[in-house]
Amino acid sequence: MQQEQAMAAQRDSVMRRIYGERGLAPVIARKIGISPKAVQQWKKVPPEHVMTLAPLLDMKPEDIRPDIFRPRKR
Repeated sequence: MQQEQAMAAQRDSVMRRIYGERGLAPVIARKIGISPKAVQQWKKVPPEHVMTLAPLLDMKPEDIRPDIFRPRKR
């Protein structure tokens, strides 16, 4: 339960960044070929866009969607 809450908070911070950083949603929309309004409707980054957006956001895929991309154990 605690791990799920941590993952949800992390996802929320990604979406807050996308929505809050001026001009970021339109850049993302152009990069993946959708409208900025479509990006604004996201609750979380769709899995099919994580790998494209990771370098744009300067984040690892597992930081964007930890529920799908698990951190590698060393």
